[in-house]
Amino acid sequence: MVYTGTFLGRQYESPVACTGFADNKQLATTTTGGRFHLEVDQALEPAGAVTKLTFRCRAESRGFFKLAEPLAVGLAKKLAGTGASGCPGGG
Repeated sequence: MVYTGTFLGRQYESPVACTGFADNKQLATTTTGGRFHLEVDQALEPAGAVTKLTFRCRAESRGFFKLAEPLAVGLAKKLAGTGASGCPGGG
């Protein structure tokens, strides 16, 4: 797998490896190269009539992206604060 994206007008690619998997329950990945070190753990669990998604992310930037880290942290917090507003049934 490869994460791709754009940050401050610069494109990036980060190859990733699966570090954990449980069918219909969990997917965990970590980058194996690129401009970010990123560990992501996504877990699904029943919550009554809906499914709860728990998303944990640990990131460390490098190079140009290290200089822009304060901006990235602020942006990540803002995006995390929107919750599931873009998802069906989300806030």
